[in-house]
Amino acid sequence: MKNNGGTVFPISDSDYVTRGLTLRDYFAGQALVGLILRGLNVQEMPANKREYAVVSYKFADAMIAEKEEE
Repeated sequence: MKNNGGTVFPISDSDYVTRGLTLRDYFAGQALVGLILRGLNVQEMPANKREYAVVSYKFADAMIAEKEEE
């Protein structure tokens, strides 16, 4: 199982804790924004939009791995 980096922005109400995003999801979302903005040139955008998600999670996994090295 991949390290998801734990919970980001958890919401706590007394004894009840709602999980927020995982750090992996947060990093992937940030990477996705950059990829989309960079790909605004129509010729550079991949035909398969799923490629953006795949690459975004690869960036997220790399960031978590680097974070673990600290």
